[in-house]
Amino acid sequence: MDLGVGSFVFAQGIAAAIPLIKDPSYLSEPTIPKAAKATKKVLPLLALGLARVLFVKGTAYPVSGSSSSIGYLETNRSIYRNM
Repeated sequence: MDLGVGSFVFAQGIAAAIPLIKDPSYLSEPTIPKAAKATKKVLPLLALGLARVLFVKGTAYPVSGSSSSIGYLETNRSIYRNM
């Protein structure tokens, strides 16, 4: 699962660099309109993620602790408590 997520994030980073490669002046454009445009594009993904969390938690679906970072954080709680 980690390899799939990592490769997906890497591919999205490569795709996000396309405007910079095509038009370097993109960096000098105002930040707020670019952030608003990016937020508009991300909203469906955030909605799907939130819906997934609500459905999984609402149905008491058994989730293995080893298949997510939650299990890692719970098993290494003492490490994070001392930080």
